Amino acid sequence: MRGLIVLKFIGYMLMVFSFFFIPPLIMTVFLNESDWMAFLNSGLITFFIGFVLSRLHQKQVELRRSDGFLIVVLVWATIGFFAILPFVLSDINVSFIDAFFEATSGITTTGASVFRHLNKMPYGIQFYHQELQFIGGLGVVAIASALLPLMKIGGIHLYFADMPGPSKEQKLLPQLSDGMATVCKIYLASALFCFVGYFLSGLTLFESVCEMFSTVSTGGFTLNEESFTNYNVYTQVIAIICMIFGAINFQLHYLWIFKKQISCYWQDIECVRFFQLLTIISLIVFGILMHYRVYDDPNTTFINTVFNVVSLITTSGLIVGHFSDWPSFLPELMVVLSMIGACGGSTAGGIKIIRVIICSRQSVVMLRKLIHPSAIIKPTIKGSPIREEMINSVMAFMVLYFYIFVTLIILMIGTGLDLFNSFAAIAACISNVGVGINQVSYNEVHYMTKIIMIFAMLIGRIEIMTFFAILLPSFWRS
Repeated sequence: MRGLIVLKFIGYMLMVFSFFFIPPLIMTVFLNESDWMAFLNSGLITFFIGFVLSRLHQKQVELRRSDGFLIVVLVWATIGFFAILPFVLSDINVSFIDAFFEATSGITTTGASVFRHLNKMPYGIQFYHQELQFIGGLGVVAIASALLPLMKIGGIHLYFADMPGPSKEQKLLPQLSDGMATVCKIYLASALFCFVGYFLSGLTLFESVCEMFSTVSTGGFTLNEESFTNYNVYTQVIAIICMIFGAINFQLHYLWIFKKQISCYWQDIECVRFFQLLTIISLIVFGILMHYRVYDDPNTTFINTVFNVVSLITTSGLIVGHFSDWPSFLPELMVVLSMIGACGGSTAGGIKIIRVIICSRQSVVMLRKLIHPSAIIKPTIKGSPIREEMINSVMAFMVLYFYIFVTLIILMIGTGLDLFNSFAAIAACISNVGVGINQVSYNEVHYMTKIIMIFAMLIGRIEIMTFFAILLPSFWRS
């Protein structure tokens, strides 16, 4: 019975997702491209299956916490599966694994790609390819949660099951459906700003829309194999602004836009630490690049530094130049930066800065207790003690994160990839940044390697704690 409730929710989600096939369908028909049938059939198949699933359970029941965790996992996996349909039904000639890899990378806003020469593919495929990241950035769970009133079921725990990072004390809005509608408005407003900025900076209408999809979602897909390298500095500045906006907790955006509380940004310790980390790393990278004279002039060095540092810490994966060729320890520093990620409650991936803050402060407390065993010392944030429940949750997350990280690296080595490239690929996928310092292209690796990377992208997006929770026997007994 509970399984039918979950499938009903997935069905509604698929019906919503099916409408995202319409824009590329219209484009292919308008441009007289041969792939219009692929989008039409994909939309019909997805909507039909979603409709059937939505009719499996008609009673009005309360959505339990355990249902929420299962839905979060199934939403990303199901959307990733149905998102492959236009790729396999079109004439672009890609394998099922490559299509699944690309679709999962898009939906999870990872940005790792196995497609070659995307800009030579039909415009409809290019548009859909970029649109996937826009959908992922908005959040499949956020979109589907707007249907909760229609389904007549509760679901406040579902929001926190998929909220990246520890939940803040201050809720976004008291009602989940209202909160998701507000998040959508903020997200769409940032998308409009990005689109207009790109268009005014000199990009074509098509380029502006497609690159906007990837930027506001902190995704990483781009129309060009050189990413943003060949775009002008005005386009790059717009990208920097939008990547930073997408990497900040949307609760803060809500307080600024709807409550006129702009001070919330510098009152939030995670946001402050985010900008501090961004500034410090940028200064370090800029100084080293200037010392080694990597670029011709300081202006180029500055914009390349800021763009790439912002892109990596926000896990966007948009690149100017090739940071993997930077001197000294800079490439490795960029990988660590991407693994940390940005703020909780944003579109960014990674561990999240709030977790690093809590983990660091708890570690300092433990060190102080070694010196003063009898002292009563508790970690605090802005003078308030951090709840024991949150500390335990963060510590458990960190342990599970590095456990699964090492396990996936070992599995990658088992497929024939060397240690360095295995580490680089898993770091890029589990943090949902896409790009890395790996020396092997994603489309050149074994199909089993791609399957492991698909799993890494999914588990990085749905949150490791959520995934492991559904593996517990007690979860299914409940």
